[in-house]
Amino acid sequence: MIKKLAISAASAAAMLSLTTPAFAANIPSLSVNKITIKNQAQVANQVSTSSNTGGNSINGKVLVSNGVILTGNALGQSQVDNQVNTNSVNSCSCLGPQAISVSNSANVVNHVSTTANTGGNSINAGLAVQGGAISSGDAGASSAVSNVVNTNLVGGGSL
Repeated sequence: MIKKLAISAASAAAMLSLTTPAFAANIPSLSVNKITIKNQAQVANQVSTSSNTGGNSINGKVLVSNGVILTGNALGQSQVDNQVNTNSVNSCSCLGPQAISVSNSANVVNHVSTTANTGGNSINAGLAVQGGAISSGDAGASSAVSNVVNTNLVGGGSL
């Protein structure tokens, strides 16, 4: 009888060891969700802005009488906006871990020149200038440069 019990116990143990892998197969395996982003950019801006109401002249061989030069305002403006290598990765509702790899490289060169001129006006005569007048406007120049480079947003959001 003891021999039968020992054989039955050994048989049951052998059967349980064979069924153990079946229980492991019911566990879902989670894979890694991979996102890889690689950006490279070369940006070169050459901007030249000029405004000019100057360089006016009245010339007479002998006499200039009551010569008048009136100029308006000169305003030169330039604006450069660069947005380079911008990435937005929203998290997904995926099962398992996520691996996000971002590699950005950028070279941005800005050459900006802005000028304004209302000057350089003249009244000239070979002998005499009588009652001449020059009135020039205002001159103004402005430049604005904005570079947003290699921006990465992970997990939602916006710029």
